[in-house]
Amino acid sequence: MKIRFDTPPARADQAGYLSVRYAAAKRTVPRWRWRLVLLLLALTPAYFVIRALSSFFWETAPGLVVMQSTVVRAGVSGHVTFLAESGARLARGDVLARVQPANAATPAPPLSSAGVAPPLTGTPRMDERSAPLQQALRVAEQQRRLAQDRLKLMQSLRAQDAATEQEVQSARAAALQADSAWVRTRLDLAELQEQAHQNGLKVAPPPLSGASASSVNATRKEQLVRMPFDGVVSAPQVAEGEWISASTDLAALLSTAAPMIHAYLAPSDIQYAAKGRHATLIFQDGGRLPAEVLGVTAEAERQPAESVSPLVPRNLSVVVRLRPVDPLPDRYRIFRLPLEVRFDRSWREQGSGWLRPLTG
Repeated sequence: MKIRFDTPPARADQAGYLSVRYAAAKRTVPRWRWRLVLLLLALTPAYFVIRALSSFFWETAPGLVVMQSTVVRAGVSGHVTFLAESGARLARGDVLARVQPANAATPAPPLSSAGVAPPLTGTPRMDERSAPLQQALRVAEQQRRLAQDRLKLMQSLRAQDAATEQEVQSARAAALQADSAWVRTRLDLAELQEQAHQNGLKVAPPPLSGASASSVNATRKEQLVRMPFDGVVSAPQVAEGEWISASTDLAALLSTAAPMIHAYLAPSDIQYAAKGRHATLIFQDGGRLPAEVLGVTAEAERQPAESVSPLVPRNLSVVVRLRPVDPLPDRYRIFRLPLEVRFDRSWREQGSGWLRPLTG
């Protein structure tokens, strides 16, 4: 038996003297690429593990930079002859705006030496118009007294270091607003009396003290709206020369006093709100500042919408007031600037944090 073996081709691209076209060879994937893919897959669970472990060493909560703010109203109808521009820095008592009342040219009815207008009787129609104003005046007087009492209380608490300067300034601004509302109601009654005199009718306004009478007559000439505290005009609401009513907002103000920080803690973590506790303020640009807890507000609030995911419900939170240990830099003095507040945990609290999932 004769065995015949085929001779191998002389070249790899030939078979039986015919050329064979091969596709380009596939390159093998480098090992470092596989390692990179595995690393990326492991980063996601590692992130959540680190987050879970870090929660046992400190508690974080969303926060905001809070500055005293208020909106000042005119208090009288008329034309705005002057209004401070946006960004203007004014001291307490400086003139914020001037308003020329609508009835400035109409003389006020005469008052007695005691500041009391003569008792007059009016028609039923005029009495119907004056009765709501007199009721509003009584309410405004009560609110004025309450605002003044609250201001005295906050000043007393401030002397005992139980209230902040910002709270005192807020109470002072509220007292000024209540006083402005009281004067505005008196002016409305005075305007009604002038209309009655012009029409030959008679209306009996409530008595005015000597000081109140002089202030009302001065307001008829020109209403001066003054700053309730040292601050900045953040947003003027009207323009010079514009006609406004007594309840029109003139401008929004921001205080230049030291800002405060409000952190929103879950009710289950209220132990971190103890007065004197230390915390760290973490801003979105990476800046960090130490802070001290001053206490909590008297009312729970919902977390700001911008600090909560749309998929997470905005539950009521305990609002913790903090004071930066060092002065807040100017770049962070922005009203409602979001940040993160980190409360350090003690070893005992860390142990309770580990046991909380077990105890339910």
